Amino acid sequence: MSKTGTILSVMKPVADILINNSTPYFIPDFQRDFVWGEKEVTELWEDIKADTNVFQRETDELEGYLLGNIVLIQDDDNNRKIVVDGQQRLTTLSLMGLALQMIIKRKLLMRKEQLLINACGMISDLRKSYSIVNDMAEFKELKIQHDSGLNFGQYYRKLISGEFDENDILTDADKNICAVFDKIYESIDEELNNEQLFHFFAYYKLKIMLIETTAPTEAKAFQLFEI
Repeated sequence: MSKTGTILSVMKPVADILINNSTPYFIPDFQRDFVWGEKEVTELWEDIKADTNVFQRETDELEGYLLGNIVLIQDDDNNRKIVVDGQQRLTTLSLMGLALQMIIKRKLLMRKEQLLINACGMISDLRKSYSIVNDMAEFKELKIQHDSGLNFGQYYRKLISGEFDENDILTDADKNICAVFDKIYESIDEELNNEQLFHFFAYYKLKIMLIETTAPTEAKAFQLFEI
């Protein structure tokens, strides 16, 4: 665990939580199942649309959206952050990054040269929202990792890698993850034009915020969680 006794609480955008951060988040076996579903992600999507005027405004004109708090244990021995609270938010944001990347690939990569250049940069950033890459920008490991004792980590890994099928959906948590991803993908794909995709990418990266609270020990983290 962390060698310091300091508890840090900082508000950060998705860019700092997921994209520019190469430290994985570990979901331990004491975590509950993934319980967010279509209802929760629909509410999130509608809130974001309202905050951005349906992605019509420039990102630097917007105050941003505070998604909530995550509580972590800094595990220096294993070079990771253990998630005590915030699994639902982190997982949903990673699925949002994956869906946005897939749609940008499909819609923008065949466009004119400058749009292609911009889209390639967006795709590279979004890949880091759900994976850790090496110096060659090749996949190395998942950004969000699950303890082997959890019954839904395998489906999440297959969804991220694109190797899943309906037979992999075995638990209620798997069904919820599938529902969240499908709803996000459908909403982005059906509601946003190319210009709005660029606005959403910038908003996702810079204006969706989390308060990241990091504790040095499990005891301190649970104390924070209970409070």
